Amino acid sequence: MTRREARIKKTIRKRRMRIGTSLIAAGIVAAAGLVVAPAVANINASAATGIFADDLRPQTPSDPDRRAVELGVRFSPQKAGSVTALQYYQGPRTQGVQLATLWSASGKVLATVSFSPSAKVGWRTVPLRKPVPLAAHQTYVVSYHAPKGGYPVTEHDLAKPRTQNGFSLTANAGVYRYGSARLLPTKTYKGSNYFADVVFTPGAVTGGTGTPAASTPTWHPSPTKTVTPTPSPTKTNPPAPGKKPLPPKATTPRPSPIPTKTSAPAPVSPPAAPPASAGAFPTASTTGLPSGWKPAKQVTGDYWVRTAGAVVEDLQITNGTIHVAAKNVTLRRISGIDASVINQSGSTCYNGMTIEDSRFVTKGKTDDSGSPVIGSGGYTVRNVLIDGAPEGLRVGGKSAGCGTVTVQDSFVRIASPDVCNDWHGDGIQGYDGAGVVVRNSTIVMNETNGCYGTAPFFYPAGQGNTSVDIDGLLLSGGGYSFRDGMPGSVKNLKVVDGEWGYGPISVKCSTVSNWQASVVRLNASGQPTTVRAVGCTTETDG
Repeated sequence: MTRREARIKKTIRKRRMRIGTSLIAAGIVAAAGLVVAPAVANINASAATGIFADDLRPQTPSDPDRRAVELGVRFSPQKAGSVTALQYYQGPRTQGVQLATLWSASGKVLATVSFSPSAKVGWRTVPLRKPVPLAAHQTYVVSYHAPKGGYPVTEHDLAKPRTQNGFSLTANAGVYRYGSARLLPTKTYKGSNYFADVVFTPGAVTGGTGTPAASTPTWHPSPTKTVTPTPSPTKTNPPAPGKKPLPPKATTPRPSPIPTKTSAPAPVSPPAAPPASAGAFPTASTTGLPSGWKPAKQVTGDYWVRTAGAVVEDLQITNGTIHVAAKNVTLRRISGIDASVINQSGSTCYNGMTIEDSRFVTKGKTDDSGSPVIGSGGYTVRNVLIDGAPEGLRVGGKSAGCGTVTVQDSFVRIASPDVCNDWHGDGIQGYDGAGVVVRNSTIVMNETNGCYGTAPFFYPAGQGNTSVDIDGLLLSGGGYSFRDGMPGSVKNLKVVDGEWGYGPISVKCSTVSNWQASVVRLNASGQPTTVRAVGCTTETDG
């Protein structure tokens, strides 16, 4: 007997002892044309199962998206049987959830159950008053409605087809649909798992006049162990298309499982990288790899580093990700072509990563998936050039132990993606960030073809961020070029005149100290000359 089977058997036994034969008044709707009977057919509770493990937990506990949305999963049972309860994971900021639905593939409502909303975090089981029979190998959808968004999600978890616990899941089995009306969710985004599930008993329903199931939801206690199937790297929530976006968005990267071997290139000592000019902001020509640099090793695809304190030098990586799975790793003189770096694997962050004298350029076709070039947190970038990606640096992973991110003497140029549905691009984005420190760096956002991003610097409240420490930051582009909702010191902030959609800054006045900001124009060499000073506003962006 599995843990899930034992738990369901125990739950049903306790429920029946508590409720007896009383009837339930819980707003349950049966399938069209069916009559809801006051009794539940006898089922084999010990055989009950579900699609996902009891101790599965979301990588992102609360997405910042706050729109009403129906969230679910598309599944097919391998054997005929009956659904006796619907389940969803109650996130810490998911407010007002009180409706779950079981659908046929064509959108016919097979069962709907309403219940009182709760803020208690964890898997929630809502029993049906009458089991709903399902046919083998037919497709169904179970979903719940989040009227204020804030839902838990793990992106890329359901990107590939698989079979588990007696259910078949197609690729991109996680589905969603925006709107306040209850409609079958059909849209997908990057294989996201939205944590909806069923309690299913294989085999035919025998009929009878057994005790009705309670409508009171039950909770699964949080285990000490987390089992998350096939975690993978990154994305942000699936927003609907729109014009220039202002609402915050972000996601935490989802690294792939760590392999057992790591090959590290032999250290080479080429000429030193050119330092940024004294007293000048970095440009694309003064940052990155040294002149005349050549790689000592070239790889295509993913590259892994698992040795603490390792120094990886003079590596060119194309169409892949450098997975740093050890502490205090140094990446020096790295050429990334359509490549990224991740130092978080599941619930573990590998702090102390340093990336210096390196260049990351984007040449392939891009989309608005929200994947950063470098993330999640607890790292330093120094003399790094990032050019052409839709997302730059992620400051995150605090819940996984990631520390402060430091950006020094670097140049980041973010560009609108080739495929633009609802781009929320940022140069530096904070989401679950332990803190960000910036010294003498430049971030530019190039918005083209009506595809608008959010901000070159985006570190809002309401996303688990902590503090800022900025001294020397030149920004251009975005809705607001500088958006901050967290406390800290901001000095020598310069925003290019006329290069924003709504305004130069959006900052809560009470959060900042040592505020020194100005609107500037760039001279022929790309360096700023002051046009006017600007003050913080009463805007909040979190």
